[in-house]
Amino acid sequence: MSAVADMREFDRVPHGADANPRAAADVLRDRAAQAAAVRRQLADVIGEAATDDGLLQAKVGAGGLQELYIAPRAMRMPSTDLAVAIVELARQAREDLDRRRHELASEHGVARGGVDLDESLARLEQLRGLVADSYGDMRRAYERFREQAGP
Repeated sequence: MSAVADMREFDRVPHGADANPRAAADVLRDRAAQAAAVRRQLADVIGEAATDDGLLQAKVGAGGLQELYIAPRAMRMPSTDLAVAIVELARQAREDLDRRRHELASEHGVARGGVDLDESLARLEQLRGLVADSYGDMRRAYERFREQAGP
């Protein structure tokens, strides 16, 4: 497994009355960074396909068809046959891309639909609010203690 942590840990964020808001915020921040790293890796994956004779080769990435190799001998094919072969090759390369992405996502425990970063960031903001509120409550309690304890 790569340096990116297993995303199945994402759901193990401490929550509830017993949870330490700072620790939960740290976990969420780490998980969001890991999810972003997995997303970048998924965006860099390339799917490949080639005809059995090697006359046509295609590479497909996140942006679509990235490379197309047509051997000079393939140019002798009727244009309609060549066009059909290219379309089929691009489809196969796309299937290879989808398969590779699925394998990579599975290695990192990312659900098939991916990690919802917007939802995760919203939870992180909620936890930041809790931490800030808790800090304010603690500070007020400390100030009250100091007042009662005297100089």
